[in-house]
Amino acid sequence: KLGPRENAAVLQLSATQAASADAVRAAYRKLALLLHPDKNQARQAEAAFKRLQVAYEALSAQASGTGGGGGPSTRPSGGSSGGSSRGEYSDDECFCTRCG
Repeated sequence: KLGPRENAAVLQLSATQAASADAVRAAYRKLALLLHPDKNQARQAEAAFKRLQVAYEALSAQASGTGGGGGPSTRPSGGSSGGSSRGEYSDDECFCTRCG
């Protein structure tokens, strides 16, 4: 398990930037588009994307003050009561064919 400095390096952030939830989210989104296995056919794309997710989860938890649990995010259970689905899921969740 890597520390905050290594996780910041994965997201290409300085320690100061890693303290900002907005900077962490923006860096994650930028790199996720490049590394996602559905977009990147390189052999190591899936491993790199998983490492990116771990770093993002750890840093976003740290930046939001919820500690560094690093566990997978939970998706809401079904049973939406209509309305826009935007906002029902967090921005970091992926619904591609590989991630579900």
